[in-house]
Amino acid sequence: MRIYLVGMMGAGKSYIGKQLSKKLTISFTDLDEEIEKGEKMSITDIFELYGETHFRSLEKKYLHRSSSQNNTIIATGGGTPCFNDNMEWINSNGWSIYLKASPSLLIHRLKAELDKRPILKGLSDIELESKLEEMLGQRECYYQKADVIWNQDRAEKENKNELLTTIHKLIW
Repeated sequence: MRIYLVGMMGAGKSYIGKQLSKKLTISFTDLDEEIEKGEKMSITDIFELYGETHFRSLEKKYLHRSSSQNNTIIATGGGTPCFNDNMEWINSNGWSIYLKASPSLLIHRLKAELDKRPILKGLSDIELESKLEEMLGQRECYYQKADVIWNQDRAEKENKNELLTTIHKLIW
């Protein structure tokens, strides 16, 4: 069993992935962290030195390596499902959950860490909002292919453990 978490940066893929892995007593992998370990450089440095096209090819390589992992939750990068037919690959190699978050929730979560996000680095508040809305508009069609769509805005206000129940129903 592999569960792939997809969604925009700031949607909570890594945080929720770690929480779910503890509750389900299975392993957790963060795809971006795997790339950084394997390439011995940060995602930001990869983007700056080699560009997005090179990064996306690395991302695909490391994503495909995840097929050897069982009983794990994999947090993908925000753009992972949108390139190289990755969303189709994800759906044929595990369960996918889209952590859907509104631009306002994403902005709230991302404002403090813009320097760690190569695509958002150096943007003003207005530019950040515009960029996130643009990216979400381009990526939504890929994210919507997920097996489960989980509304993060609603989960912020309501029962966060409901996702665990949803996953249990999905995989058992």
